[in-house]
Amino acid sequence: MKGYLPLAVVLILIITLVSILIVNQFKSTKQEEFTELYFNNHDELPKSISNESSEFSFSISSKNKSPTSYDYIIILKYDSKEKVLDRGQVILNPHETKTISTKFLSEENFEAGVISVKLLYTNQEIHFGVSNNDH
Repeated sequence: MKGYLPLAVVLILIITLVSILIVNQFKSTKQEEFTELYFNNHDELPKSISNESSEFSFSISSKNKSPTSYDYIIILKYDSKEKVLDRGQVILNPHETKTISTKFLSEENFEAGVISVKLLYTNQEIHFGVSNNDH
């Protein structure tokens, strides 16, 4: 029995040390940083546009650990053409969300198009289709 006591103590120390290392590894795992870009009230997005103003809103949510600057651009794409409807910049603190509302008036003549919101430098884009009532 006495011969097994030092071996048992060594095994307990090894198990304790390995357990501590495993717990520390999980604690120090980096949280992924990312950005969310989405439409608010996606079921209320304009389906058609005309010579009257249309509006919608979208949100940018930062899941980064430091303040982050976001440049965005809103584009109407139709018939192989692009028209910039709006652009801007927001600075978000860690885990902050900003909602951006935009109104636009399109005097373009097209049958069907796409409105796109792009976050520059992050390679993120969301979009929805529209038709032109006046066409």
